[in-house]
Amino acid sequence: MIVLAGAMGLGGIGACIGLMLVGSFLLCGGWDLLQVSRRESASNALEGRADGLIVASELGGSYDDRSPLITFTVAFRDAAGVQHSAQVQKVVPLNELTLYGIGCAVEVRYAPDRPAQTAVIFSTVAAHSAPPP
Repeated sequence: MIVLAGAMGLGGIGACIGLMLVGSFLLCGGWDLLQVSRRESASNALEGRADGLIVASELGGSYDDRSPLITFTVAFRDAAGVQHSAQVQKVVPLNELTLYGIGCAVEVRYAPDRPAQTAVIFSTVAAHSAPPP
């Protein structure tokens, strides 16, 4: 390995280290975590609000030791009364896991033109205890 590093030069070594870091980020689920946090940050702009119910959950493949990435199946009715089922990924801190169990009520935020594709969920306990944005 050292012989190869000597033959590459500093630019090649830097490129290899960069590729290794990017690969590690992707393999450890960094991209998934960025997507989830981006969707949750943009959730205040979503106009639709509904009460939902968690009907299933599955532990995702990427998480850190205190906040697993979980895929939830959530059932909710939009403003027109149409029933929807959405797959929602969320990073849940360990101390909040009991708020996201099967059968738990959640607040669902969504875009009215694509409710199932844009759904983001929040605990009703956290939603009612936090001050409005």
